[in-house]
Amino acid sequence: MKIVLNNWICKSSNFVSIVSMQVLIKFFLCLIMTISIVMMQLCFPANAENIPESCISSSNLKVTVLSISQLGLVHHARMHRIEHSKHKQEKTQSRDQDPSSRRRNEVTTLTNVSPDISASNALSEYNVDSAFSGIYHPPTKQWMALASEGASLKTAQPISTVAQFGGHAQVERALVTKTGLVNVRENVAFVLILENANTLRIKWNSISVNQRNFGDRAAPRHYRAIIMEAIRNETGYRVIE
Repeated sequence: MKIVLNNWICKSSNFVSIVSMQVLIKFFLCLIMTISIVMMQLCFPANAENIPESCISSSNLKVTVLSISQLGLVHHARMHRIEHSKHKQEKTQSRDQDPSSRRRNEVTTLTNVSPDISASNALSEYNVDSAFSGIYHPPTKQWMALASEGASLKTAQPISTVAQFGGHAQVERALVTKTGLVNVRENVAFVLILENANTLRIKWNSISVNQRNFGDRAAPRHYRAIIMEAIRNETGYRVIE
């Protein structure tokens, strides 16, 4: 009987030790979890409510804790991203606020849709033989032409241009962005070439737009006079074929 009692006491002691150990472990896990939350709040004050799931798992008190060094690295990486984003934003704002840069962007666009600079003023800044890829939308009579590859300013300042081949697709996207056009299947493409101080020569070939919309690279003839008149009215230039 004494032996049985001793065995029971030993087993009970072992059980109590195991239970105590589990409680102690849970206590330390909760403590570590609390410390982790505090550290995350320090590292991510703006997003304290969005603690990464990789840091804490509530299932059965399973906790994965970032070490102090890991937290430091995470914080450093986050601060680096913030600084990089801030620098990029400041650079963009600086470029947008630069009058010469903004003017170079405006002068590349000829349009009758709320122009930033009149088409005639823009054209006066270009060298002879500069070309512009254009799109005309018959239902609204809206049109836009962008400086094409090879176009140059008299000041020799660099400008953005659309590609010589495929540029009409770029102009079409710009016109859609500016006007909100939905149906582009009626668009007519053309090319303007600055002949001299008051004359524009117009050409009609385009694979990316005319071929797609009309089955022929050349613009339909019944649109040509209308487009030439619209350009003449906006630019004040003589328009010839």
